[in-house]
Amino acid sequence: MQKINFKALLPHLAAVVIFILTIFAYFPELLEGKAISMGDIEQHKGMSSELADYRERTGDEAIWTNSMFGGMPGYLISVVYHGNLLKFVDQILKLGLPRPAGYMFTLMLGFYVLMQILRVNSWVSVIGAIAYCLSSYNLLIIEAGHMSKVDAIAYMPWVVAGVICAFRRNLLIGALLTAIALSLQIKATHYQVTYYMSFFLFFYVLFEVIHFIKEKQISKAIKPVALLVLAGILAILSNISSIYTIYDYGKDSIRGKSELTIKNVKESDGLDRDYALQYSYGIGESFSYMIPDIYGGSSSESLGSDKNAVKDLDNQYAGVVSSLPKYWGDDSSSGPFYAGALVCFLFVLGFFWVKHPIRWAILATVVLAFMLSWGKNFIDLSEFMLNNFPGYNKFRAVKMILILCDFLIPVMAVLTIDQILKNTDQIKANIKTFYWAFALTGGLCLLFWLIPSLFFDLQQLSPSIENYVKNSLQQSGTSPQEITAYLDNLRSNVEPAREYFLKADAMRAFILILIGAALSYFFVLKRFSREIFIVGIGLLIIGDLWLVDKRYVNSKDFVSKRQSEIPFEASASDMAIMQDQLNKNAGLENKINERVSEARKSNKSFGNADVVKYQFRGLMANTHYRVMNLASNTFNDAGTSFFHKSLGGYSAAKLERYQEFIEYHLSKNMQAFSEGIQSVKSDSAMQALMGSLYAFNMLNADYIIYNAKAAPIINNQSLGHAWLVNKINWVKNADEEILAMKAGFNPANEVYIDERFKSTLNDFIPSKTESDKVKLLDYSPNKLVYESNTAKDALAIFSEVYYAKGWLASVDGKPAEHFRANYILRGMKIPAGKHQIVFEFKPQPYIQTEKIALASSGLLIILAGVIIFLVFRKTPIVN
Repeated sequence: MQKINFKALLPHLAAVVIFILTIFAYFPELLEGKAISMGDIEQHKGMSSELADYRERTGDEAIWTNSMFGGMPGYLISVVYHGNLLKFVDQILKLGLPRPAGYMFTLMLGFYVLMQILRVNSWVSVIGAIAYCLSSYNLLIIEAGHMSKVDAIAYMPWVVAGVICAFRRNLLIGALLTAIALSLQIKATHYQVTYYMSFFLFFYVLFEVIHFIKEKQISKAIKPVALLVLAGILAILSNISSIYTIYDYGKDSIRGKSELTIKNVKESDGLDRDYALQYSYGIGESFSYMIPDIYGGSSSESLGSDKNAVKDLDNQYAGVVSSLPKYWGDDSSSGPFYAGALVCFLFVLGFFWVKHPIRWAILATVVLAFMLSWGKNFIDLSEFMLNNFPGYNKFRAVKMILILCDFLIPVMAVLTIDQILKNTDQIKANIKTFYWAFALTGGLCLLFWLIPSLFFDLQQLSPSIENYVKNSLQQSGTSPQEITAYLDNLRSNVEPAREYFLKADAMRAFILILIGAALSYFFVLKRFSREIFIVGIGLLIIGDLWLVDKRYVNSKDFVSKRQSEIPFEASASDMAIMQDQLNKNAGLENKINERVSEARKSNKSFGNADVVKYQFRGLMANTHYRVMNLASNTFNDAGTSFFHKSLGGYSAAKLERYQEFIEYHLSKNMQAFSEGIQSVKSDSAMQALMGSLYAFNMLNADYIIYNAKAAPIINNQSLGHAWLVNKINWVKNADEEILAMKAGFNPANEVYIDERFKSTLNDFIPSKTESDKVKLLDYSPNKLVYESNTAKDALAIFSEVYYAKGWLASVDGKPAEHFRANYILRGMKIPAGKHQIVFEFKPQPYIQTEKIALASSGLLIILAGVIIFLVFRKTPIVN
């Protein structure tokens, strides 16, 4: 192996230093030990609390959690897949930097590597890497806490770099880089990013193959394609445990196909169309890539945030207009997709000046991405994709496909700058195209500034705002005619305020493009040095993005590290539940104190918030009860799951069966409770109300929170962990089963069972006596131990969610059959006498595929060592 060329390495080392300095310059709060308050991360900490605690206590994976939706697999919540050994590569690439700095660094470095493979000037590559990282969407999803998405996006340039390297530079190194990068991207478990990235890879490989066919060099196309396919297989196999378990679980989640055939239930195997297209980008909104506030920017800011926008409005409407959100698209928005005004100019210019074959793949991908991002605004194409394109209907938020534009627009812009540096004479001879590019970008910005109302409906009111105004006026007794007139006047007054922000950013974009174009033009005419050009263009691009990003992601988003780690504060209801459990369970207080003491020993800065956190972790680890929290957004709430086991929760992939149980039963019980509690005057009336809540009771809802500042209602009618019934009602199918339960149903004595489980029970007729018992002896999320004592064979119903793919039952250590009861619960025939019943969650697909992942990732690491040795044995490390 030849010696390392340290002089050649210097620009790359300088790039690494610049990336780190840029990240901490943008987020200096990270150096102060603070953390970004990330909404989704906070929710994740809530919903994964039980799984994380079990992992911390035992070092093992529970895989199943009871902390939300009555119980569900943890595959998409917090399961750690240990089989992929490349996780150590991921840790190295993130340099141990605090979140989100590590993710941002990986993203910048990947883009830089890609540019080096494309033989772009090192300093221009640095500019491009920073510009890509600062594309506004990347910062917005960091603020939102979508870290698995950020992680997957960070590896997108690495994967593309590998594929291009395989075709253009070094076949073996390219295939190796592709395998490792794709494995790490899949490991992030945000498959939507990988799915969208495949569109660009398809176009790129297609155009490369066409190129080689035209050159009559088919063998040069076959080899990289074959090796890249093998690389993809290895990447998939090294993540097979997460891929398969999530795929398999998806069939039972809300992304799968329901067994129900009754009205209002989707028939397709995928997301409902309206749900999938809920977050669509407006067609006109696409110009936000060049003009950030073209649709107002963010829903969290109001039109009155700048007094100049509303200073000339009619006084009658000024207050209302000032309070309306700046963003005026169909959906809510935390900010625009903004790539930079000058970046967009260079992107367009690149299609005239850059001759690399990649431009056609970029063009095809960007056009397709914009059209698909329009979703419900381009319904024919969207429906075609949802109905015919494999896997497309598994994902929601179609505007997320714009991550391809976020990536490819800077790629083309950087290639354009590099082309300007390397081929000034050729460009000078083709200078007319420069004017076309300026007209298509700067000229368009100027038109938007001059006559914005010609291109945009600035009087548009979203349905939610219009309905809110209508309802408010109706409640005050306003006539329909007056409401119509008021809305017309409101629209007229909204227009100038919106126009103010649009014109301000349109002129800003025009000036940036004008200066950047002038800088490029005069450099081509050789009026100044390349160093001045690189520094000037870099400052314009990065400064532009920096200032726009700071509108949305800034110091206000940071909180103390302690507050970030413990995002939820225990309410009076939470504390009352803990006290009630302490009163009911002898020795529980000692177990909780032991947990707090153990945690305190390992954390020198242990504070009061930590005490509460570990008190509740000790409570969850040593008790099993459930809470129905009506004081929160019940089915979009992770706070309750942080402290208790909840009937609600926060997940976009809950079990389909549980979602249907919510719609048909839990929601009705919630309404019945809310209405009934208002008229309860006595204890007997309260008991009658609680007894009528069959869905709450069979799911062991011991506590109902209706006011977070007050003690919860203790539900004495809850059926507990398990109970015996003496009547079986057989039903023919899922429709009958879910409809059979209704007001008056008494789950304490009877049960509904699908006829498909008849062979498990045969002609068994259950009976029970007052002395017959089934009680829970020991609890952990993936193992429940019961003791039964009955005079005769009996039928037990367990208040646990039925999930056949992993839950195994045994009686006295011998395997036993269990079945589904009351649509979502577990049932079992238990023999007479005293016995130990155990339910264990041992999903074989997870266990077996982890072994495959371990072997595959190990093989990939060995191959990496061999390839690196073979390639660099006679080749300099840096040439």
